[in-house]
Amino acid sequence: MLTGSADRHRPRHPPGKEHNAWPCWQTPSRSPVGVDTHKHTHTAAVVAAATGALVSQATVPATSSGYQQLLRFATRQPGRRVWAIEGTGGYGAGLTRFLAAHAEPVVELDRPKRAARRHGAKSDPLDATRAAREALGRDQLAQPRATGPRAALSVRLAARRSAVQAAGDAQRQLHALVIAAPPALRERLRAVGSTRQLVATCARMRVHSGWTSRPKAPQ
Repeated sequence: MLTGSADRHRPRHPPGKEHNAWPCWQTPSRSPVGVDTHKHTHTAAVVAAATGALVSQATVPATSSGYQQLLRFATRQPGRRVWAIEGTGGYGAGLTRFLAAHAEPVVELDRPKRAARRHGAKSDPLDATRAAREALGRDQLAQPRATGPRAALSVRLAARRSAVQAAGDAQRQLHALVIAAPPALRERLRAVGSTRQLVATCARMRVHSGWTSRPKAPQ
């Protein structure tokens, strides 16, 4: 079957691969800004979309004023920009919200494994540059985790997991204390059925001298 010239010149993508979510990155009009986020500082690197060459770098404190400095740094670079940020749900959450409030496009990158970081070495400027270049080479780019109801649900799920774990730890500690309790107390508590009943029974208990009394030595 014959095809038109437009079909012949249409770019082909490997099976299972989609086109880049930001196709305009493939032109010199857009410069990706890679950001390596940490607890106290963020390091950003701007690279050229056409070549991946480093254009400029900056390190700022992870504060509101630091976010403003980072935005001013990026606006001084030529062309449009897209931010490629590591840890948008962790150390980069504040910066991501700040950029979203200023209508800045942001994509999320996973932090690399330690083995990929130059055999365990650490360099924030190099990691920021790598983040920008990695975004250029990806076929699909992830959007940052949503805020609002989704973030609120995440907090509730984290609190629930913590409460369930704490309850399990407390129950195991209670059963361990029963095993090591003096005989009179141990026999009484072993007769209790469920863990819930055991907790209620222990909550009603008061100190009794007979539970801690030592057996008399043989004459």
